[in-house]
Amino acid sequence: MPTVSGTTGSPTNSTVSGDELYQFAADGTITFSVGGTITYLQIAGGGGGGGAGGFEQGGGGGAGGLRAGTFTATASTYTIVRGDFGAGGSGGNVLGVNGGDSSITGTNAPASSEGGGGGGSQQNSGGQDGGSGGGGAGAAATTAGTGSTGNDGGIGTGAAGGGGGDGTAGQDGQAGDVGGNGGDGTANAITGSSVIYAGGGLGVGFNVNGVAGAGASNAGGGGDGGGSPGGGSGAGTDGQDGVIYLRFTPEGGGGGIIPLISHHLRQMRQ
Repeated sequence: MPTVSGTTGSPTNSTVSGDELYQFAADGTITFSVGGTITYLQIAGGGGGGGAGGFEQGGGGGAGGLRAGTFTATASTYTIVRGDFGAGGSGGNVLGVNGGDSSITGTNAPASSEGGGGGGSQQNSGGQDGGSGGGGAGAAATTAGTGSTGNDGGIGTGAAGGGGGDGTAGQDGQAGDVGGNGGDGTANAITGSSVIYAGGGLGVGFNVNGVAGAGASNAGGGGDGGGSPGGGSGAGTDGQDGVIYLRFTPEGGGGGIIPLISHHLRQMRQ
């Protein structure tokens, strides 16, 4: 069972059902003096929504890549990189920026999570590839970004596509100039409560906007496309920062059978 001898980056430390939980909202390190099994949740930064100009609205940003599972840590130092959000496009022809990658580096650590793809914008119309892909801009037959560990964004038509979420793909721009919905994220209960993370941002339509995917406002969520029904320029919104959680049972934690046996032995000696 792991024992932590030091950290950098000011992670938040709490206890969940007897386990230690470290939340990294910035880059840092964690040093284990004794190794053991770590449960982790690693989410990259979400992509920014694409900017809008004229009658071509911005595509939704794709969610940051999400990885979750366990690995066996050794008595050593692990380096944490928390991916930042991708900025929304500032206006016409300005793509949303991809989110930053998140990673845990050390023995047996998982692969990195890729930042979400930025949403498409006007003549720079295609959504960008990422952990989940960005949605295409609101112009005829624009391409969507491809998701590496998550899902693809939605294709732009006369309306912009939604950004891909970790759980489901972004919706294509819909008939009647209705923007595509962002893809839904994925639920995880590492904190002790189930939370949906890494949803995709909405695509904007000339008549009606799409709806952001579930989890878009939490860690790793993609930003919404820029513009508004009726046309006009507008900035896409920023994606959400990533996060890394590490959870484990500390060395010497809990009660169990050994303390109970020791209690009976003491009684027998009396």
